[in-house]
Amino acid sequence: MYKLGPTGYPFEILCAEMLKSKGYKTKVSVIKKGKFVSHEVDVVATRPDGDIYCECKFHNRKYYKNDVKIPLYVHARYLDIKEANPGLNFKYALISNTQFSEDAIKYAKGVDLLLFSMNYPKKNTFCHLIQRYRIYPITVLSTLRAREKKQLLDKGIVIIKHINKACLKALNLNDSEIRKVLKEVKVLMSKE
Repeated sequence: MYKLGPTGYPFEILCAEMLKSKGYKTKVSVIKKGKFVSHEVDVVATRPDGDIYCECKFHNRKYYKNDVKIPLYVHARYLDIKEANPGLNFKYALISNTQFSEDAIKYAKGVDLLLFSMNYPKKNTFCHLIQRYRIYPITVLSTLRAREKKQLLDKGIVIIKHINKACLKALNLNDSEIRKVLKEVKVLMSKE
C-alpha cells in the first residue's frame, strides 16, 4: 500500500472503493462550502442512512504515526462545513495507511470522528477491510513490474478488480504475461 504514492490521490481512490464495498456511492475530491472557507473533501460517501466525508492521509513510510494535530484539524473542517450546511446528515472520517497515536484516537473518540488505519479500530483496521472486501491495490501484484504499476496508477486504475485484458494490452504485455497477471488477480479475488 505504501507504493501507491508519491501523491495521495490513488489512496483516495482506494478509500472510495472501500466505502463503495460498504454500500456507499462515492465521489473523490469534492469542494464543500464551509461557513468561513471552502474545503476539498477527499472522499464524499453517500448512503440513505447518512453520509461520510473523509480525509485520507497517505504516507510513504510505514512507521509514520498520525498525531493529535490531524484529527484536530479534520474536526475543525467538519465544524466549518456543518455550520454552513446544518441540514446535512454526515459524519467525518479520517483514513490513513499508517497508524494513529493514542492521543489522536482519544481525541477522535471524544468528538465522534471515525478513524480507520493500520492500528484502529482493532477489529476492523483498514487492512482488515481491504481483505474482507477484496479491494487490493494493484501494488500487491507480483506479476507486474513497478513501471507497469505506475502506468496503471497514472490511468486511475488503483485496485486489482479494475484490471482487465485491455488495460494490460495497453501496457504492451505479451499474451503469456497477461494470462499470469489475470490469474494472480483471480486468485486474490476468489473467496477463501
